This record gives sequence, structure tokens and C-alpha cells, in this order.
Amino acid sequence: MKRISILLALIISASLIYAQDSVVKDTAWKAGGLVNFTLSQAGFTNWAAGGENSYSASGRLGLFANYEKGNSLWENNLDLAYGRAEQGNQGLRKTDDILELNSSYGYKANDKWYYTVVFNARTQFDKGYDYAESDSIPISEAFAPLYLNLAIGMNYKPNKHASLFMSPLNTKNIYVSDTKYALRYSIDSSKNFRSELGAIVKFKYEKELIKNINFLTKLDLFADYLEFAGVEDIDVNWEVLLTINVFKVLSINLNTHLIWDNDVLFTDGDELKSKWQFKEIFGAGIAYKF
Repeated sequence: MKRISILLALIISASLIYAQDSVVKDTAWKAGGLVNFTLSQAGFTNWAAGGENSYSASGRLGLFANYEKGNSLWENNLDLAYGRAEQGNQGLRKTDDILELNSSYGYKANDKWYYTVVFNARTQFDKGYDYAESDSIPISEAFAPLYLNLAIGMNYKPNKHASLFMSPLNTKNIYVSDTKYALRYSIDSSKNFRSELGAIVKFKYEKELIKNINFLTKLDLFADYLEFAGVEDIDVNWEVLLTINVFKVLSINLNTHLIWDNDVLFTDGDELKSKWQFKEIFGAGIAYKF
């Protein structure tokens, strides 16, 4: 499955690069992206203050290809990230793993509103582990889970930096490539797939705050019509990325990701229960915007 996911990423990347090349032929297309790579290492020999050898490497690639002509607006984004780290004798451990595609087509209703269809696919490249429990039993892998979302609604774009999409019809589909992961994502143990129908709100804001400081935040809120009984049944997916560019190719990055999904279950003693998920990555490295 890992090979399939990598191949899928390469195919999508190639299509976006092709779209970028078409800018010369059709000025309705605008394409580009951002790539950054971070590497860190620490070594200790007879160090009186103590310490443990470590190193880490991570990379992130964001691509976009947008088409705007007449009343049509087609926006596409591909986000890829992967990271590994080793500390002491623990062996290599995953620190980041993202494969996400977003595509939306809108038809202008007026200056700021669009009738819009949105598609989102999100999974990962590699196996994941709860290292506090075990470093040999995976809790996820490529296409386990795979989230597929399709929504129809209205998109409000007051300016080029912000957008607010609202839909009363969103299908949230969760797929696992192996049924051994099914219960963790509230899927019947004999099945690979579960589908929900509900309402979704998606907010996005991206802007260069001041020269060489870029800010991006994305917030998704989803409620399943059949399971909604209170605020705790609203799925939350909130990501923030702050990038500070230094000397054009050097960058400092802060990325936070907060998730609440009561259908994702974690081992807690003798039972499974939903929990808040939070990830924070801070680093400095090489970045290039194109």
C-alpha cells in the first residue's frame, strides 16, 4: 500500500506541475508551491551535563494549481509531509506524515459568493505507532485510515486571503485498508468502510503578515446528522502554519494541528475512548517558494 500511496502522490504532483507549465499557454492558470527541509543533530561524548545523541529530518511540499476564468474558479492544493527522528537507542520514529489533496470548483453567484463543490482526500504514507504502548504494533498505515469528503454548498470569498465554505450536504467517508484497524475508527470489525452525512463549515486564511512572514490557518467543523446530540459531536480539524523566511532560502517553521473526532478511539485502560489529538512541530531549515 505504501507504494500505491507514493505513486498516487507522484501522479498528483505531475498533474499539478503540468498545470503550472500551462501558465504560459493560458493565463487563467496560476500554479506554484513551497518546499522546505529541516535537519537537526546532537551528539554527546563524556558530556558532564548529560545528554543523549539524536537526529531528525523532515520535509514538506505544498503545491497549488488554480484556474479562474469568467464565472469559474477551480482551486487545487496538494500537501505532502514526512519526518523521522532517532534519539538514543530508540530507533527511527515517525514525527510527521501527511498526504492530503483538496479540490474545489466554484461558479460565481455574485462578487463574493460562489456555488461550490469541494472534494478532500486525506491519508498518510507510512505505518504509525503509539510508542508509549508499543513500537511494534501499528495503529495506522497508508490508506488506514483514508478520509474522503465531498460537499456541495456556498463559498464566501471577501478577498484573496480568506474563504468561508458552508455546506448542508457533506459526505464523510472513512476507509481502512485492513479490517484490523476498523474498530479504532468506529467501523464494524467485519468491514473496511463507514459513511456519514452531515453539515460542514470550512474556514481558510492565508496571508503574508509582513515581508517574509507567512501565516496560514485552516479550520473544519463537521456534524453528522444521525449522531449529533451536542457540541462534543462536532468534529474539529484545525491547522496553523507560520513560516518565517530568512535570506530567501532559510526558514523557521511552526506548525500546530488540533483534532477532535469522537469516532477515533484510543486505548485507555481496559476501554476505548475518544481523545483530543494535538501535534506541534517547530524547526528551522531550507525553504524554497516557486
